[in-house]
Amino acid sequence: MIDRYIKANRDKYAGMAQLITPDLTNWQQVWSRAAFAILSANAKFNDAVRALTYANRHKGKCEPWELSKLSMTPDKAHWLNQLPLGKTLLLSHTHQKGESDHDLRLRLRRDVLGMGLAKASFYVALLNPLTADVACIDTHMQQVYLGHTG
Repeated sequence: MIDRYIKANRDKYAGMAQLITPDLTNWQQVWSRAAFAILSANAKFNDAVRALTYANRHKGKCEPWELSKLSMTPDKAHWLNQLPLGKTLLLSHTHQKGESDHDLRLRLRRDVLGMGLAKASFYVALLNPLTADVACIDTHMQQVYLGHTG
């Protein structure tokens, strides 16, 4: 069932992935992917998108009460405000020489406040949507494909 779905939707997925592929030399595009990984945790997609719009306008200065109005937990403001800006972000959140996607996600989980393994995996996939060999399988996908969540 999964293989059939993948084969039927491969071209559509590849086209969408090309559209969201960030310029990894543009720290604002990288920051936005980190922010979305954090904001989308335990949140409805549309709420996360609205919160991302706010966060992109207030990098480093997100207010907990503003995120609360967007159905986000206030802690996410603190986590977003801890993300580095500029070249520091590019150096600390993208692949180091010889680093695999798996190693990058483990480093991000360790170094980025508010980012567990699932969201670090999602972040790596957002940074490299056409080449990442890691994925974030959410509970909805688990239920559909495995019949349970784990």
